[in-house]
Amino acid sequence: MKWTTTAMQVDLNDEGILVVHPVEGFKGPETLEIAKENLASLTEDRLKKLKAALFHLPPYYVNAEATRYYGNSSLNFPVALVGDSFIKVMVGKFLLSLKSSKRPIKIFSNEKEGLEWLRKKLTEKDSPKSA
Repeated sequence: MKWTTTAMQVDLNDEGILVVHPVEGFKGPETLEIAKENLASLTEDRLKKLKAALFHLPPYYVNAEATRYYGNSSLNFPVALVGDSFIKVMVGKFLLSLKSSKRPIKIFSNEKEGLEWLRKKLTEKDSPKSA
């Protein structure tokens, strides 16, 4: 299931993993209004299938209001972030270490590693807890 908003190209795959890429040509900034549009695109039928998300970090500025809006959303699922440079990954790891999150979240340097981590998280979530 694929769709596009002002700032993101989205694919909700058969595993229930939302894979998000920045829209090519969009220069930003990503504002609160765009963040609201992005989350509103998660319609009820899409939310029923959603189990995890992988977000490619954009090459443009995402303002603080938009960042808070995403962080405060009631969606509670594992999130993998993918940075396209060593600096983005390093800064992302630092920023994630400063903030506690209600959802599992980790940053990676490539999509493959991020998807592997998400699949592991989904397997852990679905497996029965040992006594």
